[in-house]
Amino acid sequence: MKSRHSNHQKRGPRPIEEQVQTLAAAFSLSADRALTFIATELPQLTLPSDADRWFAILSPTTLERASPTRCDADRRYYEGLYLIFQRLTQSCSFTNNALIPLYKRRLFQRSETIAAIDQVAQRQKGDILIIPANIGFGGGTSLWRSGDKSFGLRSSEVACIILSNLESLRKFENLEIECAGDEVNPECGSVKGVPCFRCKKGMITYYVNELGCGRNSLGTGYGFFP
Repeated sequence: MKSRHSNHQKRGPRPIEEQVQTLAAAFSLSADRALTFIATELPQLTLPSDADRWFAILSPTTLERASPTRCDADRRYYEGLYLIFQRLTQSCSFTNNALIPLYKRRLFQRSETIAAIDQVAQRQKGDILIIPANIGFGGGTSLWRSGDKSFGLRSSEVACIILSNLESLRKFENLEIECAGDEVNPECGSVKGVPCFRCKKGMITYYVNELGCGRNSLGTGYGFFP
């Protein structure tokens, strides 16, 4: 899968400690394990050459705690995702243009991404996880091909990265991020699509890009195993 980013000025994300503290404050979480990981294990790891930087995301168990107890895994994911959307709405100018609830549009999580995030969570065991990822901070043209060491980011991971890096993202004229760890499969007769975020002059928009509707500014968000 190829992806392109139209931003050509380098803008770095916030320091990873600040990202962790932002998510911890937004969701009333403990930052202790994530900060310990940053202090003791992260210095021993090498940032992949294709990654923008290290990013903080919510763990699967944190997302599940936001959901009703009696619902399936996909519905728990939707509930967790909408909790992040609520925090985005409180923190910036955010619009959800998916129009109708995503569970009615059949938002599916890719099994490879679920397995990848679960593997990271088993190692780090905290409310907040640290992963290397690329969402286009570096600008230019980036290429992503799914493989053993990389995986597409879901809407939840990209939303966390946006929430913890709002000041940096406000500098972009136009950054569009495809959430390759999710896909939308509407009712029969509709075209499949991929959920995306658009960051434009401080405005954050979530929308579904129908497959076949190419956009030159649209790039793919992807992560790596730390």
